[in-house]
Amino acid sequence: MKYHQSCNRIEYFVFGDWGGPFVEWSLLPAAKKQEKKTETNFGDYRGGCTSLLSTFPNSGTSWTQAIFSGATGLLTEAIYAEGPKSKYSNTFIHGNDNRFQLPNITTGDCRLVKSHNRVSYKVMPRDYQRAVVLYRDPNDNMEANLRYLTKESLKKSLNNRLIEYCPGVDFLRWEKDDPKSYMTFAKMHTISHTRFYCHAQKYPVPSIFVTYAHLLNDPMVAFQNILMFVGYPNANVTKALIENPMKNNSIVGSLA
Repeated sequence: MKYHQSCNRIEYFVFGDWGGPFVEWSLLPAAKKQEKKTETNFGDYRGGCTSLLSTFPNSGTSWTQAIFSGATGLLTEAIYAEGPKSKYSNTFIHGNDNRFQLPNITTGDCRLVKSHNRVSYKVMPRDYQRAVVLYRDPNDNMEANLRYLTKESLKKSLNNRLIEYCPGVDFLRWEKDDPKSYMTFAKMHTISHTRFYCHAQKYPVPSIFVTYAHLLNDPMVAFQNILMFVGYPNANVTKALIENPMKNNSIVGSLA
């Protein structure tokens, strides 16, 4: 584990090989000077227990949510409708698995709320007291998004909006069939990816950054660190990993 303290005095706990293209640590003199090994108790959540799960799509989000639920017996939430409405304001339950229940913050449970959007700093720490940020290499992430588009477009569902928006597009051949259009997509993807993580790096609450490669290479340690950070140091990660193994993953780009 590496501990960083940035120029605006916010804590960052970084796990995995950190090679983000957005803001190199060398550009943060205060952070560079403060880099050190530490035994800081990053599982101390007495200041609040609603954590934001902040990720760019296809960065290990669903797996992280599955491990959280499997290890704690609690449901995760999202800021947009992808399941029933939560009893907490402005959030929705992720899925509808009746094996799990919503966290009860009045008895000390801690919530984990997902967002693929750049969440406003103004709602922190009122709505979110901590942030878990999952980072995936932008090239690898773009490949994963193309595979996702391909999988979804093959479902041939009338309710699948991808069919309406992208009729007849073979996403796996896009670069070869229409290189100009593909390059435009690649540039826009990189811009969106960079903007997202530039924003996430400045969340005004204690944050933990975990790389996708770290989730794959050492899931036990990675998820133990995440769960400890959000308030569950004794969660049964071993059981959750057995019940929720990673499927269909690949790393095309950098391992960072």
